[in-house]
Amino acid sequence: MTASETTPTRTILAPLDGSDMGEFAAPYVARVALALDMPVIVMRVVEWSAWAASDSGYLLAPQVYKEVTTAAMEAAREESQNISDELRSAGAQVRAVVVEHGNPRADLLNLETTEHVALTIMATHGRSGLARVALGSIADYMSRHGHSPVLLIRARGPLVERPALERALIPLDGSQMSELAFEPLALVAGPLTRQVTLLRVIDPDEPAGASRTAKRYLGEARERVEKLLGERGVTCDIAIRWGAPGDEILRASQSYDLVIMTTHGKTGATRWAYGSVADEVIHSANAPLLLTRPGARAQ
Repeated sequence: MTASETTPTRTILAPLDGSDMGEFAAPYVARVALALDMPVIVMRVVEWSAWAASDSGYLLAPQVYKEVTTAAMEAAREESQNISDELRSAGAQVRAVVVEHGNPRADLLNLETTEHVALTIMATHGRSGLARVALGSIADYMSRHGHSPVLLIRARGPLVERPALERALIPLDGSQMSELAFEPLALVAGPLTRQVTLLRVIDPDEPAGASRTAKRYLGEARERVEKLLGERGVTCDIAIRWGAPGDEILRASQSYDLVIMTTHGKTGATRWAYGSVADEVIHSANAPLLLTRPGARAQ
């Protein structure tokens, strides 16, 4: 038995929601899939309609309901086909999955496990944090309960034809929690990301000597990153900024293609390593976000 027969093929999951946000994510899905040599699963879940029935009977006539659900399935298949064709034209290996009368949260988590998903890629408007992203609150749910890291792409402005993920920023607060961001970095480092900066923001109210402490910590963190990445040709720099963490991370992120951060997972976006800082970054940053949480692992 060969290694390929015993080791499951890792995949990329690209959920759709019936909006145009899939178009924003598609170029990134293609870029990542080709760079990491992973097949893509395009997934669209059509939920059971609230119009189906009530305690007093059907809210819609059965024939009308059948027409509505048939139209919804046809639209879902068309959307999945269009995105799949776009990805195939870019050279990616793609399989489309359309689930009728499904539960997006349960179905995505189940597929994530059974298909050995290494990375989930979704688009978001980002206007009001994770609660307003593609698939409603599904991206929030996946980032808190999913088994794989989640790459959120901004669905605002013009479509990106040639996405870049070469330069990554990792904000650190000195905690082991924030350093969990090194794990998704290891997934993209080399084929996609070639330069990473470890950032420590010092609040002006911190005691004297904070700058020396931060510099020493970042130096040690850089050694851990270099050891983790080995000979991948990735450079690792460190940076220190003074000010409010959220503001400084957002300013710094303008010079990067990607921001990698850690969530606490159980209690949502407002309980990250930087507390509410990560929610602020999700809300306002224009750069794509690669998110992970404790216990999340690429399958």
